Amino acid sequence: MKGGGASVKYLSKPLLRHLATYLRWRKRLETDDPALFLSRWNRRISTRRVQVAIAEWARKAGIAKKVTLHTLRRSFATRLYARTKDILLVKRALDHRHVTTTEMYAGLM
Repeated sequence: MKGGGASVKYLSKPLLRHLATYLRWRKRLETDDPALFLSRWNRRISTRRVQVAIAEWARKAGIAKKVTLHTLRRSFATRLYARTKDILLVKRALDHRHVTTTEMYAGLM
């Protein structure tokens, strides 16, 4: 949630298993940085590094279209709405204040 408030995120069971494995490995690193994901220098990864990684992964997957974090967020919203037809669920998942914003993300407007 914007503004530093707490929010709940729903994760799939396979993702939770992967995160648990990663966190066990992460605990062994010698760093005081509280960030979840770290660079090879055990420091918080930058926003730019995430952008570059997503572009690389899309290219390796054979996706010619430009893929960004925003693209992934919109795809998530569209797929969740297609599966559930529950715009309020999608609104909560995206932490939107207004349902109209969610409708735009889910491709309903």
